[in-house]
Amino acid sequence: MIQIHKAVVAEVCKRKEQSGAQPKGIYLEYGLITANVGVGAISTEAKDANPALKNKKSMSEIPVWVITMKGLLPDDYVPDSGSRKGKQPLDISSTVIDAMTGKVLFGFGRGK
Repeated sequence: MIQIHKAVVAEVCKRKEQSGAQPKGIYLEYGLITANVGVGAISTEAKDANPALKNKKSMSEIPVWVITMKGLLPDDYVPDSGSRKGKQPLDISSTVIDAMTGKVLFGFGRGK
């Protein structure tokens, strides 16, 4: 049976709280990475923990948990027009966790 590691979820949530973010919702989803996602940004520790990731340039058909936090910015937040688009704070943040090992693989998000 594949299960999410509670300590990993707690750590992801704790990091967001330390940043001052109070999400309006936290969502947990299980699935498979079905596209060929590059492994270049994944830590050596995460690769070494899962034999399916070792010595590969991309990953697919890897079971993962995705923790998504939505509503990290206040409802009245207005992006700074002087900042570059990529430099805005995140309103939605997702962390992808290897379901076999509990290691964080990567994260992604978007602003308002």
